[in-house]
Amino acid sequence: MERKRAPTAARRSSLSIAELREQVAVLARELAESREEQTATSEVLRIISESPGDLAPVFQAMLENATSICGAKFGMLFRYHDGLFHLAASLNLPPPLADFMIRQGAFAPEPGRLFGRLTDTKSVVHVVDRGNEPNPSPSFRYGGARSSMAVPMMRDNELIGALFIYHTKVQPFSDKQIELVRNFAAQAVIAIENARLLNELRESLQQQTATADVLTSRRCSRRQGPAPSNSNSKFNPRRNRP
Repeated sequence: MERKRAPTAARRSSLSIAELREQVAVLARELAESREEQTATSEVLRIISESPGDLAPVFQAMLENATSICGAKFGMLFRYHDGLFHLAASLNLPPPLADFMIRQGAFAPEPGRLFGRLTDTKSVVHVVDRGNEPNPSPSFRYGGARSSMAVPMMRDNELIGALFIYHTKVQPFSDKQIELVRNFAAQAVIAIENARLLNELRESLQQQTATADVLTSRRCSRRQGPAPSNSNSKFNPRRNRP
């Protein structure tokens, strides 16, 4: 009986070892992903602290890290104000799409299209295949985009921008990837608010400095008194003759 049970026990032992190896591999991947996420977040925070008031490097770092973590091909970051989207940063745009974005400039969202859906819902818009849309988007026509996600940048329930990440093949984004990009979008909002407050502080200090300079100039003028007239300050020999 013991001999018959041995092969079964061996199979169970080998199966357990295989499962253990698979679990170790999964944990190793998750650990590597977690480290990559922490590194990306730390990099963005470092740039925010080193570039107070300068949003360009902050936006670029966020876009680069978000695109890299998602394994995407290219991406864009937009500011949104006065009803228009303004391209603030881009990464690895195919040349035809880059040319189109330059020609287009700032633009208003169209109802029913991706940007229109984003402004209406103010939530993540995940498109599995841009090629199946009835009216192909510029990102598909000029950039070859297939799967994409648009993540809004919100401040007090107000849309102030968005992050767009693209695959050039049909490859849906995972919930974890979407959540990571949402975190980057939240950091972008914080950076925008910090820059706004810093600019307001600088303007206030400039106004205070200008006011102080004017007051100082007036005080100096009052202390000096009126300038002496020419008749009193010059010697007239005729008037002083005996």
